[in-house]
Amino acid sequence: MTEKERARIVEKDERETSRPKRKEAHAVSRHPEQPLYPPGSLRKHELNRKLALLMAVANVPKSFVDLEEFHDFVRELDPRYEVACCSAIAAEQERLLQVVKEEGSKALAVAERIAITTDIWSKKSLTESFLGMTAHFFSMDKQRIQSITLAVRKFPPPHTAARVLDVFVGVLREWNIAASKVCPVMTDNGSNLVAAFKDSKQLMAETARAELKLKTKSDQRAASERETESQRESSDEAEMEASSSEENVDSSNDSDAMNDAVSGNISLDVSDFDKHECDHDCIFIGDFKRISCFSHTLQCVVRQLFNGHQKIFGSAIGAAHKLVTKFNSSGNATVRLIELSNKKLIADCPTRWSSTYILVARLLELRSHVKTVCAEKKWANLHQAEYQVLEDYSELLEPFAKYTGLLSAEAEPTFSCVIPALMDLQIHLNSVRTIKAHLIPVCDTAIAGLAKRFDRFMTPTSVNFEPIFLAATFLDPRYRILLKGEQATAAKRAIAAEEGQAMPDSSEPSFQVPEPEPSTKRFRHLSTLISEMARAEADSANAILSPMQMELDRYEKARPFLKEDGDLIAFWLHQRSSYPLLSRYALNLCAVPASTTPAERVFSVCGDICARKRNKAGGQGLERKVLIALNKQFLSC
Repeated sequence: MTEKERARIVEKDERETSRPKRKEAHAVSRHPEQPLYPPGSLRKHELNRKLALLMAVANVPKSFVDLEEFHDFVRELDPRYEVACCSAIAAEQERLLQVVKEEGSKALAVAERIAITTDIWSKKSLTESFLGMTAHFFSMDKQRIQSITLAVRKFPPPHTAARVLDVFVGVLREWNIAASKVCPVMTDNGSNLVAAFKDSKQLMAETARAELKLKTKSDQRAASERETESQRESSDEAEMEASSSEENVDSSNDSDAMNDAVSGNISLDVSDFDKHECDHDCIFIGDFKRISCFSHTLQCVVRQLFNGHQKIFGSAIGAAHKLVTKFNSSGNATVRLIELSNKKLIADCPTRWSSTYILVARLLELRSHVKTVCAEKKWANLHQAEYQVLEDYSELLEPFAKYTGLLSAEAEPTFSCVIPALMDLQIHLNSVRTIKAHLIPVCDTAIAGLAKRFDRFMTPTSVNFEPIFLAATFLDPRYRILLKGEQATAAKRAIAAEEGQAMPDSSEPSFQVPEPEPSTKRFRHLSTLISEMARAEADSANAILSPMQMELDRYEKARPFLKEDGDLIAFWLHQRSSYPLLSRYALNLCAVPASTTPAERVFSVCGDICARKRNKAGGQGLERKVLIALNKQFLSC
C-alpha cells in the first residue's frame, strides 16, 4: 500500500469519526422537550388505529407491542408516539370491527339478492369448532361482485341442525340481512347442514316449543320450591340431600326432554338424507333455499367412482402413495429430484379436493426423473402396468379436477358455468368409454353418479327439478345456445317467476273463442266446463306480456354473442339500457358462487392464525381478527 493510499484511508476515518451518528442524532431529537401525544390526541388515535389494523391484517399477536425492539423502532419513527398496550389494541380492533359491520351492513342493505355460503370447521386439535359464513352480491354502484365475511362463530357441539339454523339466523340479524334477500344458501352435503335448511320454519317452531316447554317446567319447579321452602327449613339434613338429588335428576330429565323435542325429528331427517343424497336440494319449504356445493358434490362422484372400482385403480394408487411418501421422507431424494426437474412430488391431503389426482398427475409429469433417482438410490420404482393404470386414472379425472378448480373462483361469475361443465363431463366420459373398452364400467359409474346428483338441475321433467342453474346458463350468451327446447323454456319460466310473473303456456297469436251451445251439444253436462276452459285458453293466448317477458323474448331472438373468454359482467353492464330488468337479474346471478370455497378460504385464514404456538387463539378474538382482515375494504383508514 502506498503512502498516498494510507493517508487517504486515515483522512476518511477521521471524517467518519467527526460525523454524528444517526442514532445519536435521533437521541438528541428525543429530548424531553418533545412531549408525548396527549391521551385524547387525534394523531395518537390515528396511529393506534393504524397499528391495530396492521396487527389484524398481518396476523400479529397482541404481545408484539410489548417487544422492546418494536418500541425502539417506533421511537425512531415518531418520538412523540407511545405504543399502545395489548388491551388498548384489542379495544381498537373491536372499534374497527364495529366500523366494518356498519359499513358492510350499508352495502348489504342496497343489495337486491345475497348469496350465502356456510360451513363448519374444527381446529386440528379438535378443541374448538366454528361456523363460518360469507355473503356475496353484485354492487350496482361499484359495478362489481362484492364479498363480505359475516362470521367465524365459535360453535361448540352438538352440531345439530337446530343449532346450525339458530346461529345462521342470528348472524343474519347482526348484519341486518332480510331473509327474503337470501337466495341461495350454499352448503356442502353434511347431514346437519342439509337438515337445517330443509324446513327452517318447522325447525324454528319445534325449537321454540321445546324452549317454552322447558321454561314452563322450570317455572313450575320454582313455584313448588317456594311453597315448600318453610317445610324444607324444618326438615333434617338427609331430607335436604335427597331433595337436592331429585332436583338434579329432574334437571337432567328436562334437558333430555328438550333435546328429544328439538332433535328427535332431526335425527330421522339426517338418516333419511344420508340414504337419499340426491334429494338434498329438493325439499325446501322454509325461508331459505339451499343448494349443494358443486365442487363438493362433484368430488362425491369421484369418491364413489374410486371406491366402486378398487380392483382397477386400488393397487396402482396405493403403490403411488408409497413411492411419493418415500421420496418426501428422504431429503437426499427430494433434493436430487429438484435438481433434475426443479419440482418435487406432491402428497395428497384428505381434506383437499382432487388431491389424489394432483398426486398422480405430478408423479406422471416427473416420471423420467423419478426413474433416474430410483435407479441412483436402488429403490423399486412402479411397474409399467401400474404407470398405465395411473395414466388412465389421470386421463379420466383430469376434467373433474379442472372444473372443481374453475368453479371455485370467487371474483368472477361461476354459476352459469355449472351446466356447461356437466355437459362437457358427460361428453368426456362417453368419449373415454368409446376409446378404452376396459374403462367402460368406470365411465358408466361416473355417468350414473352425475345423473343421480345433477339430473334435477338439467332435466325439467325430473321429479325434484331446480331451474336456477338453467336460468343462469340461459343468461350467459357464451353458453345459452346449449339449452334446447324444454331446458330453455324452463329457464325462461324460472326467470319470469323470480320477477313475480308466470310465463304463458302458449305463444300462439290471439284468437276468438265462440260461446258454446250447451243445450244442443252431445255432452250436455260438459258444456259448462268446455266453456270455462275455452275462456281460460283465450285469456292465456291474449295475455299481455310483462316487461320481463318481453325482454326475455327480445334477448332470445337477438341471440347476442360473447366470446368464451369474454367478460360476462361487462356484457350485462353494457346491455342495461336494452334489458333493464333482465340485466339486473343476470348481474345478481353473476355474484352467486357455485361452491362453498369462499367459506373454506376463511377457514384457511383461521388455520394460519391458530397455527403452532398460537393454537389457543379462538372465540371472539379469532372472529374479530378474521373479519377485520377479510373485510378491510370497508375501513377508510
